[in-house]
Amino acid sequence: MLINELNKYGENNNIEVKKEVPAEHKKYLKSVVAFANGFGGKIIFGIEEKKDSFEVCGLSGDIFKIKDSITNSIFSSIEPHIIPSIDLDTIEDKTILIVNVPSGWDRPYHLKAEGEFDGVYVRVSGTTRKADRNMIKELMFEGSNRYFDKMICPELEISENSIQNLCDTLYHKTLENSKSQFEKDAVTPIYETRFIIVGNTYTIKQSYCTY
Repeated sequence: MLINELNKYGENNNIEVKKEVPAEHKKYLKSVVAFANGFGGKIIFGIEEKKDSFEVCGLSGDIFKIKDSITNSIFSSIEPHIIPSIDLDTIEDKTILIVNVPSGWDRPYHLKAEGEFDGVYVRVSGTTRKADRNMIKELMFEGSNRYFDKMICPELEISENSIQNLCDTLYHKTLENSKSQFEKDAVTPIYETRFIIVGNTYTIKQSYCTY
């Protein structure tokens, strides 16, 4: 089942596979950091990526010693601390090891050896990339349960035209991203809820964008 899914969908923002546990732990620790800074994910050791498919190769050696080594490496090399859940599984009589990394609440996570800024990684299109300054700032907000798109912008002036322009943009962007005529036909007018301030009184007005 796992191999079928990999052959069909490949690696993504939540799954990464490796043929073996690399001697240089940093090669997979970067992905652990990236998963914790995102929606979580899995690193599966013992599966090899071929040109057009994935194959189970299994792990050799003392599997429990390998498991302990990975656990210790993750716990001691990353801050804030991450405690992974590591499972063993057998496919085609071969043992694989699955490292489950939860989505972290105390972002941004980083490699201690690289520092609080240079050691931050994220997942982008199924690959692990070093986070830039803007990404790190966003992760800091998320770690404090704040988000840039939820911040109050007191200097922003909202008008009927700006609301209509936003609705137009969202509508046309949705049509542009639709992959089939069926999806395009399913696109409906975008409704919005506006808070109108009159003195110290807040009221809600329901309206929708017309096309």
